[in-house]
Amino acid sequence: MSPSTASLLHSPGPFTPPLSIKSVLVSAGQVLVLRQPDGRWDLPGGRVEPNETPAAALARECWEETGLLVTAGPELILWPRVKPDGSRRQILTVIGQPRRPFALADLVLSDEHRDAHLLAPAAALTLDLRPDYARAIAAVMRRLVAANGSAAAQ
Repeated sequence: MSPSTASLLHSPGPFTPPLSIKSVLVSAGQVLVLRQPDGRWDLPGGRVEPNETPAAALARECWEETGLLVTAGPELILWPRVKPDGSRRQILTVIGQPRRPFALADLVLSDEHRDAHLLAPAAALTLDLRPDYARAIAAVMRRLVAANGSAAAQ
């Protein structure tokens, strides 16, 4: 983690532009993806509230959206996003570190998502994901391959 991102992860907001934090959660070599009501695929996480650190926001958002206890691990990508209404925000994508391995049966989805899948990283990349979420998953896939050999990313 770069020093600037490490300090960002543990610095309280507010941030300008506003900051959201998303997590690539991996369990048994599979990536958790969540389907939004509009059909697009998402990663767990959300908006950092004023006076909240991004690390605390990730823990809160993952709990609210999935029922999983998660801490923020190494950063993957910090990128700008312009929403359709023209507003701007930054998205910090990190590797989420669940407290324990999990299965789909362990999830308690919020009303923000209608479905969840645990997929091999290569399969997750075939979904309708924001390009930077796909880049983050690809980065995790490269780390899995480096750590465990090519079978981990299949």
